[in-house]
Amino acid sequence: MMKYKRSLIRFLLAAIMFVTGIMMLDNLLAGIFVLFVGLYALVSGILWLRVDRRPQGSEPVNLKRSRGKRK
Repeated sequence: MMKYKRSLIRFLLAAIMFVTGIMMLDNLLAGIFVLFVGLYALVSGILWLRVDRRPQGSEPVNLKRSRGKRK
């Protein structure tokens, strides 16, 4: 449970920001800003879960392989 504490905090923050953003939509600029902050918190929580699932000691795989020097 401790492993996912950061993601849970980010999901909670995202939920609070979405509710606040919807309530603030009468002031369009502030409401949209709060919704974007909530979206950032949600994406951040999801990405943090993916980092936590990675096995210890493994590094991300680089999909681009160098094909040698170009002249």
